[in-house]
Amino acid sequence: MIIIHVSVSVAGGIGSLINEIANYQAEMGHKVHLVFCKRSLEVVKKHSMWNNDAIKFWPFDVKSGKGSFYYKGLSREAKKIYDELKAANPDEKIVVHFHNPMAVGVFGKVDFAPCLCTIHSVYTKYKFVLQLYKLILKKKMRFVAVSDDMKSYYEKASPRTDIVMIHNGIGEVDETHIASSKVGDKDEFVVGYVADINELKGWRFLVDAARKLDKKYNVKLLMAGMGSEEEVSDLKQNISEINDAGNCKIEYLGFVNDAGANLIPKIDALILPSRTEGLPMSIVEALRVGVPVLATAVGGIPEIISDGENGYLILRDSDDILKKIVALIESDRKKMFEACRRTYLEEYSVKIMYDRYMNCYNSIMGEKNVL
Repeated sequence: MIIIHVSVSVAGGIGSLINEIANYQAEMGHKVHLVFCKRSLEVVKKHSMWNNDAIKFWPFDVKSGKGSFYYKGLSREAKKIYDELKAANPDEKIVVHFHNPMAVGVFGKVDFAPCLCTIHSVYTKYKFVLQLYKLILKKKMRFVAVSDDMKSYYEKASPRTDIVMIHNGIGEVDETHIASSKVGDKDEFVVGYVADINELKGWRFLVDAARKLDKKYNVKLLMAGMGSEEEVSDLKQNISEINDAGNCKIEYLGFVNDAGANLIPKIDALILPSRTEGLPMSIVEALRVGVPVLATAVGGIPEIISDGENGYLILRDSDDILKKIVALIESDRKKMFEACRRTYLEEYSVKIMYDRYMNCYNSIMGEKNVL
């Protein structure tokens, strides 16, 4: 089978997801292609799929104004690649996999091939985006949501009742990465924040909680992510004040490439005080290596975090965050480590995700399921 992934953006969680599924599909013998905007080329090069000879990349130099992708999408570019591949491989099954309705576009046509679209996020900030999504959701193609919450949200917001739910998945890591996840055998407790530095992600609540921490817990906070000049400057000022006070040590790392491999295995807990989310890849990456998660009960997060088992659900409130950090430090962390690994292995592995997407691909082509 030839699989064409189409995405406007290959940054953040979407990029991580495409990297995981594309590499695994190639490993399973499929011919994989990625259609994307040329302006994202440098981001694509940072993913491991860039060095996979079984994956071919199609960067398009697409001119766009503000919001225009919601209207045009990349359907026209995807069709060009599909037609070229079909002509060269007339007997091959080909499926086109869009990532987010933005890649499809309001005026994008999807009748040229078996198509499906994964919706990776819930848009609540801008009402016009939801209205455009509703128009795209009317198209005759298969839609996939990455959480039950997202599936319910878009089925209520649109005429559809047939959205399929497939959780994000990632590949296993070797034992050295899992072993590096600390299980309480050291004095210092390291909390990691891996997200953009903005109000939506709630970094201020975490920093305010750090300001109130008792020195006896010896907590170190590592913050990774990019933000506006104003937000980052404000963060650095707060860090300076807190480090001077000595209640908690904080270090701002800026952008960390492949944080799932380079940062998350080195921390004791991941924290995400977001106001809205889909199903963050950073949470799956944490559970994979046995790192418990403190996160708000938004989007698909309650589907993956069992309060008190593989982490804690938190409020966007510094006192509640402080309370949950202390609870985690004082918990049976070996038991939590095992619960995190179990959650990953039972529901969020790349193989499980691959099998479910193969079912979708086969279904839209009228084939039988692979399971």
